[in-house]
Amino acid sequence: MILSLDLSSVMTSNNADSSVELPFEVIDLIIEELAKRDDKSALRSFALVSHSFVVRCQKHLLYTVDLGDKRITGEKYYRLFSRVINKHPHFRLYVRDLRIVDTYVWDPRKDWKWLVKEESICDVLESLPNLESFSLFFNTCTPVWSSFSSCLRNAIIRLTRRPSIKSLSLSNIRDVPPSIFGPLLSVNNLKLNNIQAHRSCLFTTPEIPRKVEYPLPSLGSLTTLTLGSMSTSTMRVLCSTLSESLMPSLLQRLRITLVDQKQPELIEELWGLMQWASKSLTHVEWRTLTLKSSVAHRPPHPIDLQLFTSLRSLRFPVNFHCLEQPVFLELLQVLRQVASGCHLQELIVESMFVNSMELVARASDWSLLDNTLSGKSFNSLDRIVFGGRWRTLPQSVKDSAKAILLEQLPFTRANGVSFFFDMDL
Repeated sequence: MILSLDLSSVMTSNNADSSVELPFEVIDLIIEELAKRDDKSALRSFALVSHSFVVRCQKHLLYTVDLGDKRITGEKYYRLFSRVINKHPHFRLYVRDLRIVDTYVWDPRKDWKWLVKEESICDVLESLPNLESFSLFFNTCTPVWSSFSSCLRNAIIRLTRRPSIKSLSLSNIRDVPPSIFGPLLSVNNLKLNNIQAHRSCLFTTPEIPRKVEYPLPSLGSLTTLTLGSMSTSTMRVLCSTLSESLMPSLLQRLRITLVDQKQPELIEELWGLMQWASKSLTHVEWRTLTLKSSVAHRPPHPIDLQLFTSLRSLRFPVNFHCLEQPVFLELLQVLRQVASGCHLQELIVESMFVNSMELVARASDWSLLDNTLSGKSFNSLDRIVFGGRWRTLPQSVKDSAKAILLEQLPFTRANGVSFFFDMDL
């Protein structure tokens, strides 16, 4: 279970009373249950009960170290973390997921500069032997790749070669050389958000240099790819890198978010990537930039999901507050594409701007969706997940929305399709 870090509580656990004696099996079950509930406060309190609890709680509390804090600058938080693991070296063994953010305390003139020049990050990364996931996020600007210290650039590339690294996430970096994408695409789970390849790639076919320091790796391990706010130049480099690898696609999950559908060249490059992975893709998620009163559009031409004959799970947003009718029109068009030759098992409806009255008012729209999903083309469908970013909604609103959703799609439910809810998609 991934839990966030509270450095102060982790370090004060040495005062625990050692008088409590319970079988280790019972202790482990209690701590695992707290971890499953994502109850960080209870874990911190539990660590203070007995010395026998300390290490077990620390392993969960330090599993994820997220250095993005809205109360202090990213630089201060990073330096605190660095001091803690230097003072307590055994903590390094527990860190599996490290997330470094320039800052959430806004001052765009300087807040990001410390991060691109911070050479100690290289030593920190090397000191975490069990690290499985790493994220580098710039919140206050989009720095150029060349502004990074050479140590930091090399450290990112070296991470892609570590067998323990399963996930890598980079956000808001521009003018990235084409040679960098080869190593990045060798990671099992790659997330790129607003990563802009050098614009020269727009005017020439990108050449992927076989530099000694960044050789083109085997891309056979890439199974999950998340692309957000991507530029045309980046998509062109990704397609060139994947095609030059001469490796059959093992990509199973493709997540596309905040794509600019008004850029035909970008869409063409994206379609090229999707064609490369068409035989292996089992999960596709599509999410465009959607305003409160606008419809969430389906993938534009020439993208055709009918090509994905191995598709098992589809996630698509629905804006219940949009002014266009019917509200499921775009989703229905997507379902018509996947209905032919596909064995869809899961449909995830990302419910945007949920309002109980609007859910009730869409009765005719629900009927259209029900007729489609209960048809023979979707005999393999066994679950529908309704979800969204509902964390900030009052509990009464959530409960009301869930009750209304549970009453929809009666013919689909009669076919044995189960409904689930995920409030934090």
